[in-house]
Amino acid sequence: MSFCRESKASQVQAIEAYQRKCLENSGKIYTTRKDISKIRSRLHNLVTSPDYWMTLARFIHGGCPKQKFDEAMAVYLPNNEAKKLHNEFIRAILFNAHFSSVPPPEYISTRPTERDDQRKSFPQNQFKNDIKVFNSYSAADLRHLPSLDQLSKRVAILTDMDVDEAANMALFHELKSFIVSLLTKCVQLRTRNYNSSRSMTITPAQILHTVNNCSELRSIISPSILAKFELY
Repeated sequence: MSFCRESKASQVQAIEAYQRKCLENSGKIYTTRKDISKIRSRLHNLVTSPDYWMTLARFIHGGCPKQKFDEAMAVYLPNNEAKKLHNEFIRAILFNAHFSSVPPPEYISTRPTERDDQRKSFPQNQFKNDIKVFNSYSAADLRHLPSLDQLSKRVAILTDMDVDEAANMALFHELKSFIVSLLTKCVQLRTRNYNSSRSMTITPAQILHTVNNCSELRSIISPSILAKFELY
């Protein structure tokens, strides 16, 4: 038994037919939606506690753990009919969210836009004022070595400032001492006889191993820098 290879024309026709079917089914989205308002009104007649709706809303939006939600539902739902209607209500919400994420045109959400309110009330110029004032650029205060983009932005702020040559030399010596200390610890972890191993080659894997085993270095170098270093 052998299979016949379909021609390219028949494959294109199959794709076009599938696309037409998807367009035809997309018009039926609103007709297949569950009537949540009707289920909610029926459930509202059976459940009288106002805490039920608040707990349900927090659970749907991720503000209530599953265990606490189950314990609360055992208290708020008085009988089996209410429990069945409660399950039907949640299934209807999941069905509409999965198969028709866009609500009908006449539907207006009553949930407040907390994110927009917070954005309006938050001062817009707070970060702009803070960026221009840095108390320290040391890695110990920053708790990580800055990336090239971060360092470029910080250096750009200092273009109008006169930096003493001694400050540049101090920064160079501090950076040099940090690198030498890191390389020294790499050698010490690899071999006990440090004096006879000055010509050894230190690999990136050995540096990562040293940083991971040294709490002082690990507190200075950020995980993002280590992740970039692992690529080399």
